Amino acid sequence: MMKVTVCFGNIRVIVPCGNGDLLISELIEKAIFRYKKAINKVSTSLVAVIIRPFPRAAHGLTGVEGTQKKTE
Repeated sequence: MMKVTVCFGNIRVIVPCGNGDLLISELIEKAIFRYKKAINKVSTSLVAVIIRPFPRAAHGLTGVEGTQKKTE
């Protein structure tokens, strides 16, 4: 099972991604839910999400920004 760390400023949440078949929109929804839970906001509160492109060439990376861990 893969996990992705999503950063909201200085708050980081870990989102399980299954086998990597999770859509980005589903990942965002799960990350927002976990973020609201972490800061004790009610589920009906609005959270603005800005998706920034990952500067691959600058770091020589090809993955999604954040930490991915594969656990068994």
